[in-house]
Amino acid sequence: MPPLLRYEIAASDIYSKLKDIPRTGWVIRDVTNPETVYDHTVSLVKLAQEMQVDLALTDEQLDDLTHILEIHDWAEALAGDEYVENEDQASYKEKKRLKAIREREALQQLLQHKPCKAVVETLFNRYEEGSGEIAKLAKELDKYQALELALQYEQEQGIPLFTEFDDYYKRDWPFSHPAILERIHNLRTQHTNTK
Repeated sequence: MPPLLRYEIAASDIYSKLKDIPRTGWVIRDVTNPETVYDHTVSLVKLAQEMQVDLALTDEQLDDLTHILEIHDWAEALAGDEYVENEDQASYKEKKRLKAIREREALQQLLQHKPCKAVVETLFNRYEEGSGEIAKLAKELDKYQALELALQYEQEQGIPLFTEFDDYYKRDWPFSHPAILERIHNLRTQHTNTK
């Protein structure tokens, strides 16, 4: 199994900041003790490792995937975890575009004088653009993890979250990987059975 966060030493300052940033989507929904951006990163890396066989990933592909997942939210150490409300498609796309610009600028500042700068920029751009199957899979795992956590928080704290997130992804961010679709089916069944 690859190391959990291989950049931990090279970017300890970034990870330290991410540990102090609760994910805004949970905060605005009144989740008690929500995951931090750092927690989210660790969860994604563990999820990728756990699902390697189901996702039919070679060791090299898993390594590539975990590299992307480890750095995909680094910009938030400076830009914060900005939540974009999805009121309508036109304003949502424009706000997402501006958010992406802010995050690229933040990443540039964070990576000054870091030896991993060029590698991280390449990984970040691949994630943002969804270029290639591994980057697309990283985005899909990112969304799936939120759906999984929505169900967990709903069950633990009684806050209705799962249907909201499930409806949002059905509408605006359809999943496609068979292994992830199977897990989502299981989450929906679990949600229905615990109502």
